[in-house]
Amino acid sequence: MTVKVRELNKISEVEEALKWVYKKKKKRRTPQEFLGNSPRRIYKVTPKEAWVNDAELENGLYLDYRIPIKLA
Repeated sequence: MTVKVRELNKISEVEEALKWVYKKKKKRRTPQEFLGNSPRRIYKVTPKEAWVNDAELENGLYLDYRIPIKLA
C-alpha cells in the first residue's frame, strides 16, 4: 500500500481523530496533548494505492504478484 501522511495540527482535526483512537474504555487524551510543544503527535493516513498479494506455481517456482484494489 502507498499512502499520503499528514500531521494533524488543528484542534478540530485532532478532536475528530481522537474519537476514532479512543473508542474503548481507555483514558481519553485531550487535543492539547498532541499540539504545540507536546511530544505526542497524531497523523492522518490516506491510502493512494492498495493491492492484495497472490502467487501461482510456474515450473516448480512460486511467482508472487499484486492485484490492484480500486479505491473509491
